Amino acid sequence: MANAATEDAQAADRAAGRAESHATDARASADEAALDAEAARAAASEAEQAAKEARDAADHAAVEAAAAEQAAKDAQAYAESAQQ
Repeated sequence: MANAATEDAQAADRAAGRAESHATDARASADEAALDAEAARAAASEAEQAAKEARDAADHAAVEAAAAEQAAKDAQAYAESAQQ
């Protein structure tokens, strides 16, 4: 009877050891997932900043193109008036 109780206690101890090992593995996986999520957030933030800078550059290019178009129109008008 005592032998059976000892075996049961040893089996319970082994099961507890396995459960502890699984819990440790789960914690490590959760920590890794948290690091992955933080890296993804950082990458998304960088991409958002790059997109903003690209938008600003496009807006600046549009302003420059409009100014160049106006300068070309002014030059054409000046050339036409000079011919007259």
